[in-house]
Amino acid sequence: MMEEEELEFVEELEAVLQLTPEVQLAIEQSHDQAQTVWRSC
Repeated sequence: MMEEEELEFVEELEAVLQLTPEVQLAIEQSHDQAQTVWRSC
């Protein structure tokens, strides 16, 4: 039962990872900004 749920999660994750390059870049930039803010605290 759990394995099926995990498989669905992986499929969703793969779909998210297949976003357009522009969206991926925006996510990476916002992630970098979040890390910078975290370090400055």
